[in-house]
Amino acid sequence: SDPGRHHIAGRDILLAHPPADLDEQERLVVAVTTFLHRKRITSKKLNKLAQTSFADLPEPLQAETLALAALVRMAEGLDYSQSASSQIGHVSQREGTIEIEVVGPSAATDAKRAQTKSDLWRLLFKTSLQFMPAPMKGIEAIVHQPEASAQLSQQMPAIPEKKPPKRPGLEPGDSMAEAARKTFYLHFQRMLYHEPGTRLGEDIEELHDMRVATRRMRAAFQVFGDYLDMEQMAPFLKGLRRTGRALGGVRDLDVFWEKTQHYLDTLPPEQPVDLGPLRAVWEAQREIAREQMVAYLDSKRYSRFKREFEDFLQKPDAGALPVISRQGEPAPHRLRHVVPVSVYQRLGAMLAYDEWVTAPNVPLERLHQLRITAKGMRYTLEYFEEVLGPEAKNLIDEVKGLQDHLGDLQDAVVASNLLRDFLTWGTWGHAQAKKAAWPQEPIVAPGVATYLAARQAELQNLVETFPQTWARFQRPEFGQLVALAVAPLLTAANSFREVDLVTTEPKCIVLLGPPASGKGTQAAQLREALHLPHVASGDLFREHFKNETELGLRAKVYIDRGELVPDDLTIAMVWERLSQPDCADGALLDGFPRTITQAEALDQALASRGYTIHKVPNIVVPDEVLVERVSGRRLCRTCGEPYHIRFNPPRQPGICDKDGGELYQRDDDRPETVRKRLKVYWEQTSPLIDYYRKQGVLVDINGNQPIDAVQAELRAAVSNV
Repeated sequence: SDPGRHHIAGRDILLAHPPADLDEQERLVVAVTTFLHRKRITSKKLNKLAQTSFADLPEPLQAETLALAALVRMAEGLDYSQSASSQIGHVSQREGTIEIEVVGPSAATDAKRAQTKSDLWRLLFKTSLQFMPAPMKGIEAIVHQPEASAQLSQQMPAIPEKKPPKRPGLEPGDSMAEAARKTFYLHFQRMLYHEPGTRLGEDIEELHDMRVATRRMRAAFQVFGDYLDMEQMAPFLKGLRRTGRALGGVRDLDVFWEKTQHYLDTLPPEQPVDLGPLRAVWEAQREIAREQMVAYLDSKRYSRFKREFEDFLQKPDAGALPVISRQGEPAPHRLRHVVPVSVYQRLGAMLAYDEWVTAPNVPLERLHQLRITAKGMRYTLEYFEEVLGPEAKNLIDEVKGLQDHLGDLQDAVVASNLLRDFLTWGTWGHAQAKKAAWPQEPIVAPGVATYLAARQAELQNLVETFPQTWARFQRPEFGQLVALAVAPLLTAANSFREVDLVTTEPKCIVLLGPPASGKGTQAAQLREALHLPHVASGDLFREHFKNETELGLRAKVYIDRGELVPDDLTIAMVWERLSQPDCADGALLDGFPRTITQAEALDQALASRGYTIHKVPNIVVPDEVLVERVSGRRLCRTCGEPYHIRFNPPRQPGICDKDGGELYQRDDDRPETVRKRLKVYWEQTSPLIDYYRKQGVLVDINGNQPIDAVQAELRAAVSNV
């Protein structure tokens, strides 16, 4: 019943209870179906199968067996949630692809898994299948978010549709805890973005990028740890370590063979080296590591870690420690106060190795320790690059050069040990072989011995050239770079007068904007600037449904009947949220009110507490621009990679850059569908716009400009609140 063991459950059952009354051919059919149930299917695996006793079966029975195995794989995927609730809905064919709608509360999870498990079907019949969750009707009818197809309960983090931004959006006035949350969230999104490619396993760089994201999050604990409640953060750190180990088991093997392949590619043709025996052992070890990695990524433990970590990261200043000491004294916690000191502390820790690494015969372990310390310096600079001076980029490049040199040195040490163990034991690594008896026959692999000598020579060269690399950090120019990089923050610490948008008067701001206007992105940034909670009606409904509250259960009755939830229930949910302590200074309302009735009820409720609606920013974008934004979206039928024909086009029209798959347009993204959604929006919202315009609180914001420019206009609109 553990989804993490789906791939081996059938095998375990067959081993425990062998099928009775089957003839030899039938037993072989069962064995092959089980064999093909577990791992990702490739043409290479099918070719290997053809070299076994499976080839002795009659050709019609071979075809039936493979088709049966393909169906079993997809059937397992369709109940990956083990909820027994997903069913196949509408099936259609479009442009050579069979689209299969999956219906049920766990449709998103099961459709995604079935898509992964359709690999054998594609290989056999050269036909693409596209499993997709059926559009939700009830909640979407309320919140007008057709793209929200996630489950209401046990909601998993959504894989970002486009590549996450390069920077987390730090500002000098951010607290260290808030900067930590932004940093964690950026790399968490990167981890999710590269997970599908890591699972697919066709591009090793996807695994590399996913592992880098987990490492960045783990390293962030060292940089931000003094400002976080580590008791709250401990489960997430443990989850990141566990994830890093699972990914690292495969990635370390990939790095080893990348460098081995580079060695082979640089050999002259007349001097070939046979590394076949080493490659065979490496492949076997990598298959084991990859199987363990995929099992972990499929496990409930990993799913729970992702869900809980994302929920945690949604809260501003999540995990923050008090900024006032027990003695009532303020503690430095703003970036403009803390980062300059942090940079110099990291620099001091790195330069302290000077007398340790410049002496003769430096131990390799000491150089490895310097590498770890230098990594801390690099990460500190990278995390805060946004608020440092432009010289920070040159600093990062300098430290990266040192880290790369020491990293290559450490890789050479590890590779030498692995090659030595192979020549001794004939296995991958000494740890698994140390309990075994000495090989009865010597390991004869002259090609591997030659390669070991090459790695030893590389190691010696890296040790000898290290002083030149280290000398760059003793130059006066390097110290000047550091001073220039932190100078903007030192200036800010003395003269910074933060234009704080927060006032002592409680305020409520209502944000309006049509679909695809970027309202969600702008709301997230504005929330941080205002230091106000973001109250979105869609989130409120999902939270009430998930927790099965009285209001949620009452609303569900209407949803199940396909009806809109009455205004009084919606107002009750919003007012309950606004009554919570974090809304004492007001809130940023998004998606509510939607009608004049709701707006009037909100005004009355706020008036009872002495509040009013202060501003109603209305993001304005021409309809045709909105249609272009949405209708230009394209998805790869094979891997799901998103594109936009104008803003993010593929290199070859209609073809995915990653896997060559066909790009297609979702029905919801077709121009006629987008125009219908906009028509509904304007019919419902136009009266509301007139209502707030008459009150003198509506401010039109030009949404047809870069994101930063829209945000600047929004902040200016509310700065006098």
